[in-house]
Amino acid sequence: MKAITEMPPSKYENQIWGFLGKLQYISRFIFKLTMTYEPIFIKLKKEDKAEWDEHCQKAFDKIKEYLSSPPVLSPPRPGIPLRLYLTVTDTTAGEVLAQNVEGSERVIYNLSKKFI
Repeated sequence: MKAITEMPPSKYENQIWGFLGKLQYISRFIFKLTMTYEPIFIKLKKEDKAEWDEHCQKAFDKIKEYLSSPPVLSPPRPGIPLRLYLTVTDTTAGEVLAQNVEGSERVIYNLSKKFI
């Protein structure tokens, strides 16, 4: 995580792809991560790869801020109902599996995927 949070924004395409690769590795632990880095991904997929813009910078800053204090996953507790939350768009899908333990929602598992 430290490698990502201390990473400066890059102007080089191969470094940006490396950044996205690191995020993809941890995306199963962070809800809506693929939706957050989508502006950067879209920028790289375009044929006329324009300059890093404010949408990319906002996504980059939001990811770094989130990773500076990530949520902690909790083990499931037997006998307590599970809750499944889904978020689906045209380009991404995310899910959170959680339990309400003593009035506090505890995240058990996250999944965030980008459709190609």
